[in-house]
Amino acid sequence: MNTRLYAAILAVTLAQVTIAQEPGPNLITNGDFETIQGEITTWDQLEKAGGWTNANGGSVDVFATTAGKRNTGQPDNELGTSTPFAGNFYAGFVAWKDDQRPNWKYLWNKRTEGPYVPAWNQYSEYLQIALGSALTEGQKYVVSFRVKLSDQSDRAVSGVGAYFSPTQLAYNHRHFIDVKPQVASSEVISDRKDWTEVNGVFTATGQEKFLVIGAFPLAGMEKTSVIEGPDSKRAYYYIDGISVNLKPEDDRDKDGVIDKEDLCPDVPGPEATQGCPDGDGDGVADKDDKCPTAAGSPEWEGCPDSDGDGIAVTGD
Repeated sequence: MNTRLYAAILAVTLAQVTIAQEPGPNLITNGDFETIQGEITTWDQLEKAGGWTNANGGSVDVFATTAGKRNTGQPDNELGTSTPFAGNFYAGFVAWKDDQRPNWKYLWNKRTEGPYVPAWNQYSEYLQIALGSALTEGQKYVVSFRVKLSDQSDRAVSGVGAYFSPTQLAYNHRHFIDVKPQVASSEVISDRKDWTEVNGVFTATGQEKFLVIGAFPLAGMEKTSVIEGPDSKRAYYYIDGISVNLKPEDDRDKDGVIDKEDLCPDVPGPEATQGCPDGDGDGVADKDDKCPTAAGSPEWEGCPDSDGDGIAVTGD
């Protein structure tokens, strides 16, 4: 086969396979919060973002230009300034807030006692949504979302993640949910300027029906102060750009032949030779071709029979 013709055919084949290997549709139907029912005017209006609900007694917020600077407006709001990652809306949640109560001992023993002591729980918010379709047991999925620490947050945490639940959660409490997320940030997220992507791959059990996002202590959550001086004792994150997609099969050399079927997974080659290079385009992989630069026949181990006498001409 003509070398140029082979190269053209290979290029078209790879382009077709590349399209087939792209992630499938987003299983989160309103991952950018663009579907809004009514007008966002203040705090605690997550229910106006189509499909989203609170997973516990907390109150996740939606930020929009229709709200004010003293609440959930954008770009300017009570917690800082931020534009959406994409589109016109984004949401926000408290990942961690130190729940404290007055320390009555402080009234008569100010030298050794502080004015506040830890309360019985710590406040945290979670947002959830039903998946667009059931996940397949044993299949790998990619989850991704963006978060940004608000300007008025003096604390930051790791362990911000995604938990795939078999049921819709409806806890009455307002503290942490004790489940281990399938995907979570291992580093403390403290960037106030740019959106930070949290992403990962997990294998489905086939029982997953809802996505829950928040901060999870069982993911190894760490808390830290991000400024010196006054402390709001709160880590509040804006969130946007949420997606869950089917993970394409691994293909390290990007030749369109998935690794589990590729005999040469680190070197590009055509499907006809199971992913191994075939420089002369004769359908015999170079590693098995006795004439790798002269197109021949598989019958003659890749060598040509130029005079048609039934005897292969070896060499170039």
